[in-house]
Amino acid sequence: MRRRCRYIIAIDAEEDPKFGFSALGGAVRKCRIDFGTEIKIAPGMIRPNGEFSAAHCAVGEIQYRDSNEPGYLLYIKASVTGDEPEDVEQYRRDLPVFPQQPTLDQFFTESQFESYRCLGLHCARSALDPVLGADGCKKNESLDIIFGSLAVQWPVTVPTGGQAKEQKQSAS
Repeated sequence: MRRRCRYIIAIDAEEDPKFGFSALGGAVRKCRIDFGTEIKIAPGMIRPNGEFSAAHCAVGEIQYRDSNEPGYLLYIKASVTGDEPEDVEQYRRDLPVFPQQPTLDQFFTESQFESYRCLGLHCARSALDPVLGADGCKKNESLDIIFGSLAVQWPVTVPTGGQAKEQKQSAS
């Protein structure tokens, strides 16, 4: 925020069993207080409805003070949508609190480390592959086009009065 980046990717892997998004909320408040920057984002699709989330990510809009040009925040959270690799799903079946395990114990078993690593890769690919393609690269595409496409794939959701209203951004 200090550098007024137009494109930011934030990955949240904090322990958050109730999906209250406290880290995201804290970051939004700090950006507003410290930099006068407004971030409009509603991560509701990441909150599980029953056993699974509808998405691993949300796209928000960043409005810097004294700038008419918005920025974009791609927010990716450790979550389960039901299409994870089988070994990750098996780990979750054995340990239902996954991927929201307490972070006090920093000594991970090999299975725990690999399950989180694989889930993180899956979450990132789920967010980016529809836009970048399976090879992870769009040659000669500007960040404007890539993030515009992300905003179409994952519609920018702007919270309004306790409700969320989708605003589809067109790719430039």
